[in-house]
Amino acid sequence: ETGRPVLVAPPKLPSVIGANISIFWNGSAQAARAVAAAMPFITDADTVTVINAEGEGETSSGPADLATYLAWRGVTADTRTVAPGSRGVGEVLLDACADCDLLVMGAYTHSRVRRLILGGVTKHVLSNAAMPVLMGH
Repeated sequence: ETGRPVLVAPPKLPSVIGANISIFWNGSAQAARAVAAAMPFITDADTVTVINAEGEGETSSGPADLATYLAWRGVTADTRTVAPGSRGVGEVLLDACADCDLLVMGAYTHSRVRRLILGGVTKHVLSNAAMPVLMGH
């Protein structure tokens, strides 16, 4: 509730943090806050990939819009859409960014009721991420 970003470290840290960044983008204010907080990492990264999940968009701002925003700041970003299917979004997201050394994402972007019924991406990532995660809320 402080409006400040949080960097969550996994049990085993990678040797490098921020060379290969994945951004989980759903167009939410929380995701935008996380990207803004991570800009010093993003502008220095070797590779940046914007990942979104089908059906997870909060607004009309899609991954291509974020890639354009990053390009204005000198960052070339690839985009990737994942389809959760019968698996949870958190599980598919972590599979999609398994090679990254920093994941940037918004935290708790859905209502508490929806998280109770469908499960929460944030909770899954916090419990299972093998890479550092920079979150904004």
